[in-house]
Amino acid sequence: IGATMKARPEKRSIAVEVAEMRVDRAGGDPTIVGYACVFNAFSVDLGGFIETWEPGAFRAALAAQADVRYLVNHDPSLILGRTLAGTLSLIEDERGLLATCRPPATAIGEHYLSAVERRDITGMSFRFYVAKETWDFNANPPQRRVIEADIDDVCLATYPAYPDSSAAVRTLRAARPKPSPRSDSLRERYQRLLETV
Repeated sequence: IGATMKARPEKRSIAVEVAEMRVDRAGGDPTIVGYACVFNAFSVDLGGFIETWEPGAFRAALAAQADVRYLVNHDPSLILGRTLAGTLSLIEDERGLLATCRPPATAIGEHYLSAVERRDITGMSFRFYVAKETWDFNANPPQRRVIEADIDDVCLATYPAYPDSSAAVRTLRAARPKPSPRSDSLRERYQRLLETV
């Protein structure tokens, strides 16, 4: 994680139809299973651009054993699992980043298991830090492709379709190519043109 964690954190959410989120109570402790991120699928408009994720985007973070928490709505006081504790597993497959969380055997843990089963909570989200990306500013709207990213939380999301638009706009502004500075002003060029007539 190291250097790329200096990047600004961003958050993305997806709805349950995409996340394929479910509770698995078959044998052992119950788990919440779902995709926090799906590869090769364009997002909704994030505030002037759309985004897609490259397969393998989390490979480096997972190989480095990133310490990732499983939260509710990115609230650090509502932690249901953690990779370092062995209560959260993250695996990349051909579809995306699959998260399997084993919530604590408490009233809070059972509450969120039930909330997912009843579809009171209908999506997932994750917080990430971009390490590598490409942009296509010729597309309308511009398209961002995330090639590599660090990650520090995945979440149950109450409002999965709500983009973090203010952060997204900052991202777009930072990525957009800056116009090359002019050596002289339009007025100066016009004056020179008049002098040659």
